[in-house]
Amino acid sequence: MSENVIVLGTGTGVRVNEREFSALVLRDACRCAKCVNVGTDQRLYDISDLPRHVTITYATCVGETLRVVFAPEGHEGEIPWRRLLARTEPRPKAALWCGDDRPHFARQTAEALEDPAVLKAWLHDFMRAGVAFATDVPCDDGEVARFGERFAFVRGTNYGRVFDVRAVANHDHLAYSDAGLLPHTDNPYRDPVPGVQLLHCLQAAAVGGETVLVDGFAAAEALRRENPEAFALLTNHSVLFRYHDSHCDIQARQALIACDDTGALRRVIYNNRAIQPLDLPDNICDAYLAAYRRFAVMLKDPQWRFGTILKPGDLMMFDNERLLHGRSAYDGAQYARHLQGCYVDRDAIESTARI
Repeated sequence: MSENVIVLGTGTGVRVNEREFSALVLRDACRCAKCVNVGTDQRLYDISDLPRHVTITYATCVGETLRVVFAPEGHEGEIPWRRLLARTEPRPKAALWCGDDRPHFARQTAEALEDPAVLKAWLHDFMRAGVAFATDVPCDDGEVARFGERFAFVRGTNYGRVFDVRAVANHDHLAYSDAGLLPHTDNPYRDPVPGVQLLHCLQAAAVGGETVLVDGFAAAEALRRENPEAFALLTNHSVLFRYHDSHCDIQARQALIACDDTGALRRVIYNNRAIQPLDLPDNICDAYLAAYRRFAVMLKDPQWRFGTILKPGDLMMFDNERLLHGRSAYDGAQYARHLQGCYVDRDAIESTARI
């Protein structure tokens, strides 16, 4: 018996490194070949198949594995005990940044990213900082989607599988003008919101068109420290976002800031153009609008801003549920500036990074 693992006297559980796990929890955590598919770790039983009351008749530790016999089944279970101690994290911890006070953003050539090891490191850096850059990406139509398909699945929307961002006459969306855009997250009116956006520069503007990024997580954490009441309002209440034209009417309710069950930030959704008039209870509307305004003022503060000019062949990938993006106005003469974009979901990126 390992000194780290102690069977409780009544057979009701096991103590591992000072943490106690009941017999039922251990039975549910069994990873023997009868309980899970060894190749995929998928369960081969339903929770309702387990006895309502479980005890332990025998337990020992062999290396990293608890071997436990459960009553009344007589089932001989195998549990990797270190998995009991660690909370599973789906992604690396975010490295928050502020303007020029930021980590090194990953930047690799498209050719270098053909190497799986380089791609893995690039994706891990992306998950920590929320953004990564590729250079020397061929300036071909649709290349942004082909690039994204190396590690994820492209999600089509009403804007198409690939969308063009350039100034056009008689545009029906501000993105298709040469006007400046305040930092925002895309598509808050969708459920689910696209997790990751890729933008590929095919042609740069002669004047203007700087790309702006803001780490919404860093700003949200600052709001939580400075004004916890405002933070609570923005996390505890959802508001309606909408986009509609002659072809679609897309609506979804989102909280501007969302946390997981530990209180860690999970997403920031911010798009002033798409938010609808408040339909919250009358007694909180004024306080909510004050909190919303405070967050908006913070996000416009230059201290949070990182700016860069994308050159032809540059590709930027960023977390659309964390980073806000915008641009400065540019000279739209002859419709010079041309980016192509697409959306992919974060889960596929994380899967590629893991394997």
